[in-house]
Amino acid sequence: MVAGLVVSVIAPTYMTDLVDRSLFETTPVVVAPSRSPLPELAVGGARYLVTNDGLKIEARSNVLRAVMALSRGLRLPYGEVADTIELRFGPIPTALLKEASEAAISVSPNEWAGWIYWDRSQMRYRLWDAKGPRVSASPGSIRYELPSVDPLDVVFDLHSHGEGPAFFSGVDDEDDRMFPGPVVLAGVLGHCIAGRTPSACSRVIANGRLFPPWPSLSAISL
Repeated sequence: MVAGLVVSVIAPTYMTDLVDRSLFETTPVVVAPSRSPLPELAVGGARYLVTNDGLKIEARSNVLRAVMALSRGLRLPYGEVADTIELRFGPIPTALLKEASEAAISVSPNEWAGWIYWDRSQMRYRLWDAKGPRVSASPGSIRYELPSVDPLDVVFDLHSHGEGPAFFSGVDDEDDRMFPGPVVLAGVLGHCIAGRTPSACSRVIANGRLFPPWPSLSAISL
């Protein structure tokens, strides 16, 4: 991939319908070249990549780029593109993850939610903590007003299950598919009990697609 080389996407001429052209230009399909460089994906975009071993999706925000496999095992005459998760500004500090865990424990058995995002003005990761009069939380759910943070700057969308286990529920799946940015890491904290290290799991959300979770938060320390 060539950094800085961004190619505009134009729908093929055989796509005469406006809806078809709009869908293609919003989330295009790109054949990965085997000998030429792959143009860089623009910030805020997503595209499908046809590679030597299958179909992948690539999505990019201001802080995160991910390439994730949708199918494998094919033998196609195209280029190789490795699955990857790239944090533009480096790994999320352990201290910030601890701060999130402590916040979740402090309101347990109720659920907690927060975003870890890149603060452009201070050039560092920060934690937004969902709290205040506009937050409604119980041991089984949480509702809150989204902060005035650009979704393109969000790297980690976190919530807790109070004293319950860490897993992605059906409600979590629905919520994660609706994340307003092209790509983000999502995490769940469980067993949020004072004096105990919470359990956790995390996953990638790319263009509304959910990828299998990891049984920890360690995958974000890349």
